[in-house]
Amino acid sequence: MIELNLERLRWLPKNYGREYLLVNIPEYKLRAYQKSKLSLVMGVIVGKEYTSTPVFCDTLRYLVFSPTWTVPHSIKSEEMLPRLQRDSSYYSGKNYKFYKGWHTDQEIEPSLVDWSQYSIDHFPFNVVQQPGPGNALGLVKFIMPNNHSIYLHDTPTDHLFERTERALSHGCIRLEEPALLAQYLLRDQKSWDINKILAAMHKDEPERVYFKKNYHVQLTYLTSFVDEFGLINFRDDIYGHDRAQMTEINTIALK
Repeated sequence: MIELNLERLRWLPKNYGREYLLVNIPEYKLRAYQKSKLSLVMGVIVGKEYTSTPVFCDTLRYLVFSPTWTVPHSIKSEEMLPRLQRDSSYYSGKNYKFYKGWHTDQEIEPSLVDWSQYSIDHFPFNVVQQPGPGNALGLVKFIMPNNHSIYLHDTPTDHLFERTERALSHGCIRLEEPALLAQYLLRDQKSWDINKILAAMHKDEPERVYFKKNYHVQLTYLTSFVDEFGLINFRDDIYGHDRAQMTEINTIALK
């Protein structure tokens, strides 16, 4: 296992820059570094095995306080539609707005729709959860524009951080202490103290704030690593990457 992970380290960029965030997926941890020194550590929730968080890097550019959540098609059609077909009023009064089509502001009342005529392959509605404490993204999200549609965000289900194994999301990374991360990333903008941050997290409308500097974000998959205390750590191969890599190595060896 150690040899596999040493090989993964070799694949990573040689230089992350002066300030960066590092998320180790099977460890369920985020670390923030400033001038190569550890500044912040917190727990995270990552994707389930079948909606796994990808390994990649990108640049964190801004955050959104009190965000809305545009529900992905897979969740709308596979999770929401069956509920609506059983009870068309299920989402009434639950802080969701339903729109006919994707490029329209024509809001509809879901309880008045005959959902039996729609299916996973035919669901021509846009669904947006409005800001609030029950929002799936919590009270703040951190955006690093990428083709995977992966970002960091708060969560209303804080109790899940009590679990040791936290591969529970649809792929995005949920943060244990999002207000603390916002304070860290906005520390060079003096007007954004913790009181203003907490107030912005409880507004009725989203507020976007750009960072004065871009932060490199590295998502890694290390099942063995040395931590900040110099101790060797081992974690479960939650996505089977170790097994796949070992199979590939053995296949090459046999050729």
